Amino acid sequence: MLACSPRVERAAWVLILLVAAALRFSGLAHHVVRGSPDFDEQNNFVRPIERMWRERTLDPTVYQGYAGFFNWLAAGPVLAGARLGGHAGAYAAGRGLVAGFGLVNVVLAGLVARRYAGPAAGLFAGALLAVSRLDVRAAHYITPDVLAGSAVLGVLLLVDRDGRSRRRDAGVAAVIGLGTAVKYTGLLAAVPAGVALLLRSELWSRASRMALVGAATFALAAPYAVLELAERGTKVSGLLHYYGERPGLEDQLKEGPQGFTIALAYLQQASGPVGLALAAAAPLLLVDRKRLLPAVATVAAGLAAMAPAAFVYPRHVVPVAAAAAVLAGAGFSAVWARARQGAPVAGLLLVATSLPFQARDSLRLTQHYLEPSAVDRAADWIEAGASHDGLVASSLPRLALAPERFEVRRLPELLAVPRSVLGQFDLVVAVGVKEAAGLSGFPVLAQFPSEDGLEQRLVTVLAPPEDARTRLLAVAIASTGATANPEQAGLAVDGLGASAWCAPTGPGSLELGFASTVRPLRVEIETGSEPAAWPQRWRLSGRSTTGEWRELTSESLRPGSDERQREGVPHGQVFVVTGAEPLTGLRLERPQGGPWSVAEIRVLAREAEAPAWESVPAATPTRRRSRRLR
Repeated sequence: MLACSPRVERAAWVLILLVAAALRFSGLAHHVVRGSPDFDEQNNFVRPIERMWRERTLDPTVYQGYAGFFNWLAAGPVLAGARLGGHAGAYAAGRGLVAGFGLVNVVLAGLVARRYAGPAAGLFAGALLAVSRLDVRAAHYITPDVLAGSAVLGVLLLVDRDGRSRRRDAGVAAVIGLGTAVKYTGLLAAVPAGVALLLRSELWSRASRMALVGAATFALAAPYAVLELAERGTKVSGLLHYYGERPGLEDQLKEGPQGFTIALAYLQQASGPVGLALAAAAPLLLVDRKRLLPAVATVAAGLAAMAPAAFVYPRHVVPVAAAAAVLAGAGFSAVWARARQGAPVAGLLLVATSLPFQARDSLRLTQHYLEPSAVDRAADWIEAGASHDGLVASSLPRLALAPERFEVRRLPELLAVPRSVLGQFDLVVAVGVKEAAGLSGFPVLAQFPSEDGLEQRLVTVLAPPEDARTRLLAVAIASTGATANPEQAGLAVDGLGASAWCAPTGPGSLELGFASTVRPLRVEIETGSEPAAWPQRWRLSGRSTTGEWRELTSESLRPGSDERQREGVPHGQVFVVTGAEPLTGLRLERPQGGPWSVAEIRVLAREAEAPAWESVPAATPTRRRSRRLR
C-alpha cells in the first residue's frame, strides 16, 4: 500500500468532488426546455409521479425492470421542481437526484478502493469515476441505474470488514433489498455479499437470515411490486427484460454485436483502456488477492448476465463500471508500488494516460448538454420570426412554443399525412434529412443541425407551398337537428365569434348549404365561451350532386379534447377534408353529450377553386388565416 499526507489526500478529494459535481450538475435541463425528455424518463418516472400526486395515491406504477421504489424517492424532487420550474424543472430536479447519487458513488468507490490498497488507490478510483463519461452521461438522465451502482458499492464497503456482526449482515441485506427495489438489476449487489460469505465459509449459517432481511426490506420499499407478483406472478420477468433474450429481436440481433461485446465496449468507455487494463491487472498484482474477489465477482457477474441480453444500453453498465473503478484504483496502487524507485514516474504516466482523456470526453459531453439543442434553436427562431399567431405541425414528440401565440399539433409521421392537410398549417417542422427531403415543394425557411451532428436529428422549418392558400366560402344554415332555438342557428355563421348558437343535451346537427357545387378543404368550428360548450366527436358528412349524404374523411388539426387546447383563445376543432368529391352541402353532427354551442363555422376551399359568391353574402370572419413571417 502507498501512503500520502492526510492534508494532500483531503485537498485531492476536494478537487475530485468539485470536478465530479461540475460535470454532473451542469446542463441538467438539456432537451426539456423546448423539446421532449427521454421516453423512459417521461413514461416510467415523471408521468407516474405526476399521477401519484394528481390521484393522491401511493401506487408508483410497477414496470418491467422497475419495482417502484425509485418513483417514491424521486417524487419529492420532481414535484418540487415542477412547482418551481414547470416541465423543465420537474425533469431537472429528477436528474439532480440521480446526479447526487452519482456524487455519492465517487466517494464510495474511493472508500472501497482505499480499503483494498491504500489512499492512492482511493484517490485514483474516485477520480476515475468522477470523470467517467458513462457515469456523467447517466447522471444527466432520470435513471435508477446510478442508485443500483450505489447499492453495489455500499455492499462492497460493508463486506470488506473482519469479524462477524449481525448488525452488519442486516445492513448488507437491507442495501441489497433497497437496490433491488430501486431496479431489479440492483440484485447484482447480492453477488459481492455471497462471495464474501463463501470466503468465510459461512454462507449457509448467515445467508438465510440475510435473505429474510433483504426480502422484508424489498417488501417494505416496493409493496406494489410484491402485490403484483402475488396477483399475477409476472414481474419476475423484470430481470429477463434486461438479462435475457427477447422474442422478436433475436433475428435482428444475429447480424450485430452481442450483449457481452456491447457491455464490454461501454465498460471501456467508462474506465478507458488504461483504467480497464488496471482493473484487470489488480487481482494479479496485489498480494491480498482474496480481498478483491467480491469486486471481481461483481464485474464478472454483471458482464456474464448481460452476455445473452437482447439489448444493452450504456446505463445498464453503470453498476458494473462502479466496481471496475474500484479495481482500477487497486491496480493503479499495485503498479505504482511495484515500480519501486520509478514509482513517481510510473504513477504520473498512468494518470496522464487515463484521467485526462476521460476528463476531456466528459467535458465535451457536458458542453453538449449546456448548448441549446436543435429544437431549442428552432423554437427560438420561430417565436422571433413570426409576426402573427400560427398553427404549427411537427413530428417532434414535443415542441414548446409560446402557447398564447402558437398552436402546435403533433403529427408523428409527416410524410404519411396528405399534403393537403400539411398545407393548412402556417409552419411545418420536420425532423431528419429524410423527412425534410420528402416534403418537396415546401420552401425551407431555416435548418438547425443537431448538436451531436446526427442527420436524423436535423430540425427543418418549412412553409406550406403557395398553392395551399385557401379562400373563405359563404355558407347558409339549411336546417338544424337540435330541438331548441333552431331560429338562432344563424348565429353560427354570422361572422361574429362573440355570438353563439346554443343547443341542448343529446345528439344534434347543423346542415350548411352552398351557393354552388364546391370541394370544401377546411372546416373550422369555434365553440362558445361557456364551460359546458365543448362539442366533442363531430362527424362531417357531405351532400353529393345526386343528393346523397356520405361521411367525409378528414384529418383534425387541433387536439380532440378541450383541456389540451390553448388557454385564452377560442376553442373548437379544425378539420381538413381529404379526397372530397364535389358537394352541394355539409352536415356537422354531434352524436351525444351535454349542452353545447357553436360560435362560428367557417368553410374554406382552395383559392383557385373557390367561386365568386354574389348570390349569398359572405360573412366577415373574426379571425382569418394568413402567413406573415419576417
